Formats: sequence, C-alpha cells, structure tokens
Amino acid sequence: MKKYFFTPRVGKDYEKGFHGIKTLILGSHFYCPYTDCSHLKEECASSNTIWSMDAACPCYVGKEDQNYYKLSNSDTIEVDSYLEGFPYPSFDAFTYLMLNKRDYLSEDEKLLFWDQVAFTNYIQHYWPNGYTPPYEDNESLFDADYEAFKEVLTELRPQIVIVWNKAIKDCLLSNGDLQFVGMINIPIISTYMFIYEGAELSPKQLERLKKEYNIISEKIETKWLRELLIESFNDPHAVEAFRQKIEYFKCIQGGRSDSNIDNIVTLLKRCATQKLIIRMGNKLNFGPGLSRVHKEIFLKLIKESFDAPLKGTNEAFSKMFDYKFGHCKIPDNANDNKIKLMKSIFSMVKKKKLKERREKDEEKLVSQN
Repeated sequence: MKKYFFTPRVGKDYEKGFHGIKTLILGSHFYCPYTDCSHLKEECASSNTIWSMDAACPCYVGKEDQNYYKLSNSDTIEVDSYLEGFPYPSFDAFTYLMLNKRDYLSEDEKLLFWDQVAFTNYIQHYWPNGYTPPYEDNESLFDADYEAFKEVLTELRPQIVIVWNKAIKDCLLSNGDLQFVGMINIPIISTYMFIYEGAELSPKQLERLKKEYNIISEKIETKWLRELLIESFNDPHAVEAFRQKIEYFKCIQGGRSDSNIDNIVTLLKRCATQKLIIRMGNKLNFGPGLSRVHKEIFLKLIKESFDAPLKGTNEAFSKMFDYKFGHCKIPDNANDNKIKLMKSIFSMVKKKKLKERREKDEEKLVSQN
C-alpha cells in the first residue's frame, strides 16, 4: 500500500523537464472551503482516516467522472482548476515569477509551464483553518507525513524541488535528505530550492539555476554577520560584547594551541563551513539534520564558550535564526555526531589566559601580618 494519499499531478512533459530539469513543486497543504462539513475536523483531518473519504466527499458524490472527482486526485484538480480560470492567487503569482512575466500571461503559457513540472502538497490531509503552523513546536505534525513525501521522491525522482512554504522548508532541512540550495528571491511567496539526493546536476547547471531563479547567496560574509549581530542585539558593540572567557594558569604553557577562534563572528563562520548553520535571506538558519535539541545545544555552547551578554541573548539569537530558543529541554545523554561536531568547533574558542596571582597574594598576606 502506498504511503501518500494525494496523488501528485505530473505534467505530460515532466520527464523532459522545465528548462530541461525535472522539477517538483511542493506546496504545504489543502484547504477545504466547506468549513461546516462534519468530516473536515474528523476523517479529513488525519492522514490515517482520510482514506475512508476518498470517494465519499459530499462535494464529489454524484459527479459523473468518479475516477477524476475524488479526494486523492486533489493535486490534479487544484492545478486544473487554476488553468481553467479559477482564482488561485498563489498559483498565479508563482507562475508569473517562474516564467519571468510582468504583464499578460496567456493560457497557453500557463498550460505549457504546468505540463513541464510535477506538483503535490506535503501534508497528506486537510487542515480545517487553512493556517500553516511553524515547524518548531509542531515537528510531529509535519514529520508524520515525511515518509509519504520520500515515497513521492522515489517515484518521481525530481532533480530539484521548489518548496513554497517556510514550515515545509524547515521540515525538509531537519530531516536532511535533500540538499538545500537557497531561498528564491521573489516577492509574495516564501520559496526555496532543494536538490534531490543523487540528482545528476553539473556544477554549470547548478550555477545557471542559481542565476535563473535569483537564489539569494548562501555565502556568509564577516561584514554581514557583524551587521546581523548588531541589528539583532540593537547594539553597535554586540560583537565585542561576546568576550573571551578567562583561563588562569600557574606557569607559562608551551606547545601549540588549537584554539584559534577569538570572536563570535569567526565561530559562526566556522559553523557555516561545516553546514551547521546556513544563510536564509537576511537571517541565519540551521543546516540539514539539526533538531530542536541540536539548536538548543548550539546556544548553550555559545554561552559556555563566551562571556555572553547577560540580557537579551536568547531574544537576539531568536531574531537571527527566526527560531524561538529556550523551548526545548536538552536530554542528559544527548551526544550524537552533530553534537560532537559542534563541541569540536566550540572547543577551538580561545580563552584569555592570565597568570595566577598567587605570589602577589602571598606577599599581601605577609605584609598584613
């Protein structure tokens, strides 16, 4: 039995691809306008029970073509309705932007585009209020349908996946099976691009994609990080506020030290090199495979590695990462490979070494006696 309920709409020229690249458009979820329907908050609100409503939806009962008018065909019905003139603002805006159109867009142009791509929504049931909650605090809701999405990927084998919704993007990043390319710099819709693992894309094709889709640069530069810290803390001295911790020693220590990170900006850049953090437009985000526990440990290590500002650190980092820190308990036994990688990087943060003042203290005691 297949894991996904909603059958993806696959354009007749999908295998040829849009600009020669097999492209899957991934939306968030379906919205039912019949808010008074008794099934909406019951059978249709769960991935486990919606199957019973496939041919029993009151909207479709009695329709002539029962193979077409069923809930599991909603991906196709939704796109077809848009192509037939039904007002879908998000579809319209996205189609205009994908085709780089500003004025008139003909019906043939719309049809040609949607014939070259595949489309599906990620969530495998209806959400009664139509609102997409954030991924954080709702991981189980999104992750419940991840195996169904993986089955779609296995069947369609797209080269790129274009995601419409931030919460879905966060879910895909957390599960870590797709390679994140970046945020598509278009207005109106939050849109992101991923590469399907194993997709055959040459470096030249990838660079062309970044240019054509106006992908916001992933490169994390020192100047940009400093500005982000200053803006998030609302303090022109935010970077300097993260002071090196003091480490006392009894004698001059010889040998070479591996501690070569001397400020918060260098630390963040080192984490970016290891893909622990990535740039997402004008914010930072956590890299693929990082759970809420990883994120909380990240901030905990920052506080342990620097004399961080006592006030506002959680709030400022929440702004920087668009994630609410401090809402997840860290298990005592948490120590997987991601955590070990973080710890190895944070261990390179320099400490300000000061020689112990024992001799002076002893002289002071003698003088007092």
